[in-house]
Amino acid sequence: MRKKPEEMQSRVYRFVTENRLIEQGDRIVVGVSGGADSVCLLLLLTKMREAFALEIFPVHVEHGIRGREAQEDRAFVQKLCVNLGIDCRIFSYDVPAYAVEHKMTIEEAGRYLRYRAFTQVAEEIGGNAKIAVAHHKMDNAETILLHLFRGSGLDGLAGIAPKNGKVIRPLADMTRDEIDQYLAVCGQAYREDSTNAMEVYARNRIRNVILPEAEKLYTRVAEHIDRTGREMAQLRDYMEQETEKGYARVCLHTDEEGAYIELSTEALQKEHPALQGRIIRIACANLAGGLKDISRAHIDALAELSGKQVGKQLQLPYNITAKRTYAGIRLQKNSGHGVGPKHSQNTGVKEIAISTEIVSVVEGFGDLYEEFLKNGMKNEKIQKKFMFDTYTKWFDYDKISGYVEVRTRQEKDYIIVNSRGDKKTLKRFFIDAKVPAEQREQIPLIACGEHVLWIYGYRTTQGAYITKDTKRILKVTVHMGGTNERTY
Repeated sequence: MRKKPEEMQSRVYRFVTENRLIEQGDRIVVGVSGGADSVCLLLLLTKMREAFALEIFPVHVEHGIRGREAQEDRAFVQKLCVNLGIDCRIFSYDVPAYAVEHKMTIEEAGRYLRYRAFTQVAEEIGGNAKIAVAHHKMDNAETILLHLFRGSGLDGLAGIAPKNGKVIRPLADMTRDEIDQYLAVCGQAYREDSTNAMEVYARNRIRNVILPEAEKLYTRVAEHIDRTGREMAQLRDYMEQETEKGYARVCLHTDEEGAYIELSTEALQKEHPALQGRIIRIACANLAGGLKDISRAHIDALAELSGKQVGKQLQLPYNITAKRTYAGIRLQKNSGHGVGPKHSQNTGVKEIAISTEIVSVVEGFGDLYEEFLKNGMKNEKIQKKFMFDTYTKWFDYDKISGYVEVRTRQEKDYIIVNSRGDKKTLKRFFIDAKVPAEQREQIPLIACGEHVLWIYGYRTTQGAYITKDTKRILKVTVHMGGTNERTY
């Protein structure tokens, strides 16, 4: 039996009130694509306009992808807003071009530009404006599965929160079927986005393939996943409380300026394993001012550092050095040459600078270890392993001038291909090796300036080969988050 529109409106009203998503006199920017979800959201907000004394500001974003279809979406949204007596703001972007320029997927670029438009309007209208988007239970289930498949931790499995800062999700307690039903009862049309059927996008494959297959085995799968996500969110909140207590027990020293933090490894190891990584994350966040570029690989490497000998170091983003001390681990902000990412878009590799006796970590690539082997392994043994070890390479350190860094390709990159010192541009190497063009931007490189020392997964330069005259050796080992494999 179809529910009456008033029942749906009352339900959403209760949800936004109980979760304090909307308050009296709010100014709300509403993302309206023209699809069923956003149209339903706009209608429901207009129904609540009088009760909350709301001011509503619809925003429509064109992505520069679907040509005439997108123009029709725009016209539809404009007409809908006219009928509702609301002005609509239109933003147009070339999302594919932006994605290429900033080395992002089209999905990532589209999301970034949408929220940039929403935020711009919110800042213009002021008054602590909120941004309403139309995520519902199915969206949450898809997001949780995406995070699960990517190897997310507890935070990712908590899914999409009904409220995140200024962003609110009034439909978070509704299913897609309920949204369709509401629009049908109201006699309200909406637009269908043809790209939703394209399975080249990961979310679409989950929505159109994986979840329907799961529904053949169990009923209401998306709702069950959504409920699990909410339980995970409660567990996350509890873990955050316990982590704060654990951090207070583990933190030995810090200074008022926030330049360093020292953690007791003895106290850390007494904490439950579920808290140890989270305590380290708090320390990193307190020192860095955030966790945007701190990945699980960084946290794992810090945990491993606690078992290393005194003096070992680890280089982190935000120009932070972690050093093993007698008491534990000292995290300190460095002055001078920075080692944080020079660009933060999703290249899969963050550029960092490396100095001697430092363990460095690269998000999306794994841990990059380097060390001098002064009196250890003999050169002949190293040379033998040099030829056959996939994940560890050795270089003559004295043939390398300047900083070694991990990054993706740049213009003028080259590799030395023989003992005579002949150079080959990286572009020519990729062509000769038949590396697909779309993969070239994702391949990690270890380089010194324009000289590429190691094209990970392919070959090393001959310009830093070890010889009988080698005195100092740079050892580089790649660890892919616990399992070594090429992922591009």
